[in-house]
Amino acid sequence: MTTKTAPALTLSKVVNRLHQKLLEVQTDPALYVFTLIFIMLVVKYLLLTRLTSNTAEFLSSYKFAFSDSYDWIANGVGLFNNDSITFRNPGLVLIIKFLYVFNALFLLPLLNNMVFFLLILFVYKLSFLVASKNIALIVAIFLALNFTINLNVNYIMADIYCLIFIAASLYYLLKRKYSYSFLLLGGSILFQNIGYLLLPVWLS
Repeated sequence: MTTKTAPALTLSKVVNRLHQKLLEVQTDPALYVFTLIFIMLVVKYLLLTRLTSNTAEFLSSYKFAFSDSYDWIANGVGLFNNDSITFRNPGLVLIIKFLYVFNALFLLPLLNNMVFFLLILFVYKLSFLVASKNIALIVAIFLALNFTINLNVNYIMADIYCLIFIAASLYYLLKRKYSYSFLLLGGSILFQNIGYLLLPVWLS
């Protein structure tokens, strides 16, 4: 009798545990805030690209690009094709090449905004290390709603990718997970050279 009811009791405990976790999540304001931020960034991408799903149309109609942006695109499109390129840091160049091969370059602004979302998340986690959860949440909200940063994130540039690696690296440095920290700092160098300048600070 006990043997037959044991699985049912175990399943009941699991269901109750999951229910408690869901209740905890529902009472956590951070979940709602980050969900709204995520939705905001996706809607922003849809408005900026006007649901463009063609690379040629995207390149001709997208407004957040200037000479430096087109140089990044040229480096990515011309990679491995023996074309004349200016040898940019390889991170964004490889991303552009990958998206271009699959005719999905129009997704690049969405990727920018998703990286921005991760940056907000890591800034929240960094703030939480030195302040209360509410203060960390306020910092995340101010970052998410900052007009200048929101504007610059839309441009086809490597800066936001570099920043997320640096923020994540700093987070793991403060958590004393040094291998992760140095690996992520190295990742930032794939996008911009500032990681080289930060290396002495990390080593100190």
